[in-house]
Amino acid sequence: MGLLSQGTPLDWADAVPHAESIRADGLTQVINVFKSASARKNDPRLWGDEIEGVLVNLDEQGKAARLGLRAGRVLDKLMAEEEDIKATGRTPVALWRPEYGRYMLECTPGSPYGPHVKDLLQVEPNMVARREMISGHLRPNERLLTITTFPRLGALAAPVSSLAEGAVDPGPQMAPEAEVAPFTEPWHPQHGDAAHSLFAPDELINTHPRFRTLTANIRQRRGAKVCVAVPVFRDTNTPWPFRDGPYPVTPHPVDGAPPADLPAGQIYMDSMCFGMGNCCLQTTFQASCIAEARRLYDQMIPLTPVLMAVSAAAPIWRGYLADIDCRWNQISASVDDRTRRERGLEPYPADGPAGYVIGKSRYGSVDSYLEASSDRFNDLPLVMNEPARERLEAAGVPAPIARHLAHLFIRDPLVLYRELLVQDNAHSTDHFENIQSTNWQTMRFKPPPLAPLTPPSIVPSVAASAMPSPTGEGPSSGEAIAAPVVNLPPPTVDAPKQDQQETEEDYCLEGPLGWRVEFRSLEVQFTEFENAAFAVFTALLARLIVEGVRCPTTGTTRHVDFRMPITLVDENLERAHRRGAVLTEKFHFRRDSIVDGDDGGSQAATSEDVRASPEDVAAARDLLEEQSAGRIVAETIIPLIRQYLDAAGGLAPEQRATLDRYLDLVAGRASGRYQTNAAWIRDFVRAHPAYKQDSHVSDEINFDLMRAISAISSPSHAADYPTPADLAAGLPALNTERLWGSLPRPVAAARFAPLSDPETSGCASSAASSTEGIILSAPPSATSRAAAATAAAAAASS
Repeated sequence: MGLLSQGTPLDWADAVPHAESIRADGLTQVINVFKSASARKNDPRLWGDEIEGVLVNLDEQGKAARLGLRAGRVLDKLMAEEEDIKATGRTPVALWRPEYGRYMLECTPGSPYGPHVKDLLQVEPNMVARREMISGHLRPNERLLTITTFPRLGALAAPVSSLAEGAVDPGPQMAPEAEVAPFTEPWHPQHGDAAHSLFAPDELINTHPRFRTLTANIRQRRGAKVCVAVPVFRDTNTPWPFRDGPYPVTPHPVDGAPPADLPAGQIYMDSMCFGMGNCCLQTTFQASCIAEARRLYDQMIPLTPVLMAVSAAAPIWRGYLADIDCRWNQISASVDDRTRRERGLEPYPADGPAGYVIGKSRYGSVDSYLEASSDRFNDLPLVMNEPARERLEAAGVPAPIARHLAHLFIRDPLVLYRELLVQDNAHSTDHFENIQSTNWQTMRFKPPPLAPLTPPSIVPSVAASAMPSPTGEGPSSGEAIAAPVVNLPPPTVDAPKQDQQETEEDYCLEGPLGWRVEFRSLEVQFTEFENAAFAVFTALLARLIVEGVRCPTTGTTRHVDFRMPITLVDENLERAHRRGAVLTEKFHFRRDSIVDGDDGGSQAATSEDVRASPEDVAAARDLLEEQSAGRIVAETIIPLIRQYLDAAGGLAPEQRATLDRYLDLVAGRASGRYQTNAAWIRDFVRAHPAYKQDSHVSDEINFDLMRAISAISSPSHAADYPTPADLAAGLPALNTERLWGSLPRPVAAARFAPLSDPETSGCASSAASSTEGIILSAPPSATSRAAAATAAAAAASS
């Protein structure tokens, strides 16, 4: 969630004079971390996941689905229950935290998963329990849906206007009569001083002042609104040339209008909520030492684009089918605070100081590897804060890490709190995390925190205890939360408070936090079964990278090496966004990923000029060929993981069968045997009788889509869709076998003692009826779901 400290956030004009001092103190803090923690070893290999979801109101009478802006109230109750449980000396099953949108929640396990293979079996039961925990606090028409994007966020009331064939494109148009269709409950017309959006009101933004300040400061630093544009999917009747609009007239004439050069064929979005208001699935892994963390980081980087394509779940934007399937680039654009000069669109004044020309948004792909042996793959020119690099290297920080950090430190801190400007650099990493937490990349390298002077008086998160409590797609960082932050009165701050990142080890681990890495590119899935499958897959991938695989014939251990030139990882990431990429695109990948010995980090660190030579790049490219996602994941990585599990042993047959089902799902998605969530959504829309083959996703279609996803994701709502009326109207079938065949099996939820909620005590919820704990089921099979629908139909008819 980023650094949610208490205090008074500074507007951009007031924050700018403090930027250099914050960077200087942040460097001091991270140098102190390296001095205190670089030699630590044998930390347990704990890990965790974070899932984000949205509240959706289903209006049966109006046949509309709306984003529910009540997440803050629900979160208050969940966090209060969490504190009540802790007060008894117990550990909560899960922790709930705020996200960027007032309609969003994020959840993590209450404590990290353990380091053993059997501990992987805890993941799905814990996820199932989380859904049941929140169900007791939802109203009858509310659903928590784990979807990457809400399809109608910012949609216009009228479909796109058509240009005559061959007509001159007039560019983006605005009209007084144009309106945004209601997409929230309650509904707020678009307006506000933070985002200046044509489509999204500021009421979408979480009430914690950090988020509103972050939104406004990104816009003010950039000198204009952010511009997010994605290509529309051209269907049979899509107006062509496609020109989205006309747009509502903006109350902010200076920076409210769309860019005049916005090309046709694009779906236009203009605020942070179109990126950070999306949801994702992330995993964080604690390594045994810094060398192991560097290895994990480097080896996982090449997999981030491929696994994003395999988990693709975002084919609809602002009420239109898009020609992309993933979210990453849209989030990148939604927080791109670079000025025109930093984007290379204008030169710096000849008589002024030189500034940076920065190739990417601060939300982007990784720009450099961290192991010394990976230097030959670092073929991307790295823009660095040179004084920072020199200071880091002089303090003994390994050169590749110093370069990585110096690259992060070219950015300005975006949110500063007046009361926290002065820090104790020997015991706080607040200023370092301020920079680190707003550099959102596909992987994150996370140093340990410094030990605080005094115990914190705050509500902890598990982000850093090998739990990615924030991360995300809201200013997600993997950083921890400093305090309960929803609907709080303005705090009285007598002294700077320690941020959560520095102190949560007192609550989550028996020892201090170690070196961690965070895998950030996965899209969130409909169900706990799917999310557990992808989370467990990344956990097994981490074990494969760290431990290697034992050859069954020779008994020797061999290691994997996935590294490639970093520019080709970027190329893969662009390909991964494309519609149906998992089936139609080829990705650069190693021809042979098994190497003899351990080629990881033993070489000496080199000096500052380490960009790979042309000879290095040519040699690295010779190791690669273009491969499908199925060949990479299903035919290369998963067989290695199965070999790893065979050698590890220690699992009962039914336990191994559970892990094999997870691997089968990921392999099936990669090979095309099962559909991605994105492909399933696209097919549902195109099969809907109200769809006109014009790319437009209407309120009616969206309502049925949200009901269908609700039925898929939660057994207690299996009767949401299809109803007898749906079947009579010829609406699309659920076709869950396209998503996972017959793979899901019932699982037991982690046990917890739910508390009654007077506000929703009338809701049907098994979570509100027991004090002994509950046993729940995972996504039911197509057969059991059909039986539930039949029973519901019979009840309705009677």
